Amino acid sequence: MKFIDTFNEDDKKRLTKKAKLIYSVLKKGTIGSDDPNEPRFSYVLSDDFTVDINNAGIIIFTNEVKIKQLNRSCDRYSNNYVMDLIRKRFEPFGITLSITSYYMDFKVEPWESPINEEEEDNNLTDKDRKKIELIYGLFKRGKYKVDDILYNYVLPEEFWTSNDDETGELIVVLTMDPTQKMKLYAKMRKEDGNLYHREVPVEATQYASLYDDAKKRIKEKFERHNIQIIF
Repeated sequence: MKFIDTFNEDDKKRLTKKAKLIYSVLKKGTIGSDDPNEPRFSYVLSDDFTVDINNAGIIIFTNEVKIKQLNRSCDRYSNNYVMDLIRKRFEPFGITLSITSYYMDFKVEPWESPINEEEEDNNLTDKDRKKIELIYGLFKRGKYKVDDILYNYVLPEEFWTSNDDETGELIVVLTMDPTQKMKLYAKMRKEDGNLYHREVPVEATQYASLYDDAKKRIKEKFERHNIQIIF
């Protein structure tokens, strides 16, 4: 994410809201490997956290984490290793999670027996989950036209869900891989009369405005159903 030298109050409000939503989705989860010979943990971060917006970007501070060891291999790894894995979940969203072993209150539940737990969505009812799945399925693919060019977008299979405790708004957070958050294709007719169909490169800066326009259109679709989608 590119940051400017200073932020006005609207910028800070927008980025603070984004940080709080991301934190609510990633506050708990499972990290590590599916390989039984490699460590796997579940974690829960504190409800108590603060957000700071400055020239370094978006920083979230928290000072408590509960860790549960999910296999025998966990004993070979330090708390710092676990913290690094948690931090990496936030990095693709342009957020620095400030948690250090010196200040952090660690509560570790040791491994006792094989556990296979599903990661639960935060505070979502079955009705909420079904609504998100339905709306996401409807808008996962779409098309629109701009200046005689037909654009098609495809959203990823992987996403996380949560809700805003204050507003009740449902939240969809897309895959943490920034190159896989959305595919965009352009179809145009050239002077020779032939129709050309090509993918718009996601990492090419000259096409950033095309992706921003597509994201805006997609967000508006979800907002009409009281769902916020975060890229």
